[in-house]
Amino acid sequence: MAVSREEKSALNGMWDEAKATGGNCPFPEGVFQFKIMKSKYNDEKKPCVVSTLKCIGGDDEVVGETGDIRDNLESKDNMGWFKSKLARLNVEPPDSFKDISDGTVCKQMVGICFEGQVKIKNGFMNVYVNRLLDGDEDAFPADAGEAEEPDTTPPAKEEEEPEAEAEAEAEAGADEIEVGDLVTWTRKSGAEEKVEVTKVDNDAGKAVIDSKADSKKYKVALDTLAIIYAADDAVEEPEAEEEAESEEEETGGEEEVKLPNITAIKGMKSKQLADLVFTPLGVDIEEVENPRPVALTLARLAKDGSAKLKPSEVKEAAAALGVKVKKGMTPTKVRDAVVAKLEKKLS
Repeated sequence: MAVSREEKSALNGMWDEAKATGGNCPFPEGVFQFKIMKSKYNDEKKPCVVSTLKCIGGDDEVVGETGDIRDNLESKDNMGWFKSKLARLNVEPPDSFKDISDGTVCKQMVGICFEGQVKIKNGFMNVYVNRLLDGDEDAFPADAGEAEEPDTTPPAKEEEEPEAEAEAEAEAGADEIEVGDLVTWTRKSGAEEKVEVTKVDNDAGKAVIDSKADSKKYKVALDTLAIIYAADDAVEEPEAEEEAESEEEETGGEEEVKLPNITAIKGMKSKQLADLVFTPLGVDIEEVENPRPVALTLARLAKDGSAKLKPSEVKEAAAALGVKVKKGMTPTKVRDAVVAKLEKKLS
């Protein structure tokens, strides 16, 4: 039976008034400015923090839109990423999980403005914190596009500043697990094991891992795994370093430890960061929560011991080098302690 003229008119009216619903991607991929409108702890299905973001700057078609993001807290790796996110938002990670579950940390997050990188994978949206913003919603007009991002970096030191997009991609890459990757898997007992991924089903969010502890294969959730080394990571030694090694063999001298430059570090993969940055400094990359940002911070301090850094960057570098941060130490004193430890390791 054909639809009548009156019914067509009613359908047209409903279509005009209907708002798009469903899905998990209220924002497209790109760089935008956000304000945290609400944040709450939820453990109905699994422990997580759900935050409502409002776009306050970027593409004028997206400004004003709101959407929810979820930070899962069901594993040590999830908690590690959330701690790093809090540090980027200038929120001190609490000593106890109780401060998260009772809403104390969530209250501190509300009202914070930040620039974020939106990444969409398998229909799910992730928003990575690039940098904290000063000001509030009124500071970002609706027509502020990506090309209009403020650049406060002095020209002479432009190459020293870590690129926000590169850092976001580094974080995003930690979730892209592929066949052949070496990952850390936490058993139900709480024991951690290094295992190899033999199969990945991104649609189901599952992976098959090969346990050497009991010679069995297990099907586990992707978000319970953390990459140690990716399967395609390979280190190609620069010619200059090969020449230096040859010279050392000929002279019997001791090779001077020298960190790669900022630009080189930005393009390195996990194994390269381990072999060329952390291992020479006597640091186990597996113990570093954010290897690439920490490597960039160390390289900047090696080049200029008085480089201006965020407190969170200095704190991460101190943790990587094993520098003890005493209560009451200012970020500047922590930085100086890191520089002293760095100089000792490079000498």
